[in-house]
Amino acid sequence: MGNLTMAGAVRTALTIAAGALAWLGPGPQSALQPSRPFEPGAVVEHVEMDPAETFVKMIREPEADLAIIGAIRTTADGTRLAAWFHQVEQLQRGAYIPILRRFSDPPRIEDLAALVLDEDDLDELRECRPRHCDLKLSAAEMDQMRGAIGGAGRAWRRAAQNAFRQIVLQRARVYLARGFKGTPPYDDQKRPVWIAEEFERLLEGCGLAGLRTPAIAGYLRSYPNGHGDHVESFLFWSKDLLGDAKPIVGITAVDIFHVPAAADPVVVASTQVFATHYITASLSLTSIVQEPETAVNYLVYARCTRADVFHGTFGGLLRRIAQKRIRAEGPAVLEGLRRKLESGMPAR
Repeated sequence: MGNLTMAGAVRTALTIAAGALAWLGPGPQSALQPSRPFEPGAVVEHVEMDPAETFVKMIREPEADLAIIGAIRTTADGTRLAAWFHQVEQLQRGAYIPILRRFSDPPRIEDLAALVLDEDDLDELRECRPRHCDLKLSAAEMDQMRGAIGGAGRAWRRAAQNAFRQIVLQRARVYLARGFKGTPPYDDQKRPVWIAEEFERLLEGCGLAGLRTPAIAGYLRSYPNGHGDHVESFLFWSKDLLGDAKPIVGITAVDIFHVPAAADPVVVASTQVFATHYITASLSLTSIVQEPETAVNYLVYARCTRADVFHGTFGGLLRRIAQKRIRAEGPAVLEGLRRKLESGMPAR
């Protein structure tokens, strides 16, 4: 991650906060309860919100550096939510995420044609070494990048872009074939960070998302070997452009769960598969739940995130800055998502 100055620390906190806000659209997470896929009454009671208000709150979770819950009243239903997630480019693209592409099935290098690293990341890759790198890559990927750059002479920038696209493509293919168990670690810091372990800690410790629910937690934990008769899954990549801070290039897995017997038949889970900066694991769920006594629908979102940047010298400060920004901007982001859902079915 490199050393942070105070100004850099503040920019980093704003980046994390903006990234969390961006996920209110596509990388969702709803307030499920542990005993069954949905207990909408418990959701609304936990939120304790005025039906006319937008609610966004930071929650303390033992294994999450940031945990968010949000809810807003809506006329949309789960069918509409699933339809918009199928068109995730329309749903999530915006100020925080201007570039987003869904991977083909199976993923192809052509899917990454629009992926371009910024100059700062390109310069960093020339010096990137295990335990000393500002991008989250494995040691083998760092070697791959240096080899491509070193052998290309003056055309090293183009070679670096192409080599990085290959790395992102390989990450996507490995996840689809073997899940997190086959995913290489991040070797950017003193000790390797295994994404499988980071993700498992979220599954075990993020009670906010109700991930003890076997239908969801079991599928996510065992992916790609879980039983998915009622699950639609796909990957997309995105690039978050967040002001002065480092852009985040990432891969996200979207799983749309159809649960016909539940109070709400659709739950959308979003799992971070890869990110170049800051975040080591992130998991979210989104759904539209109905309060049983009033029959009012609520768009409910929650997210748990692990970020190594919150464990450094300025960790406490960064967390407070990120939380403040999420509280300030979260309601407007949720409102924007609601407007899309209520506008009708997305264009194909």
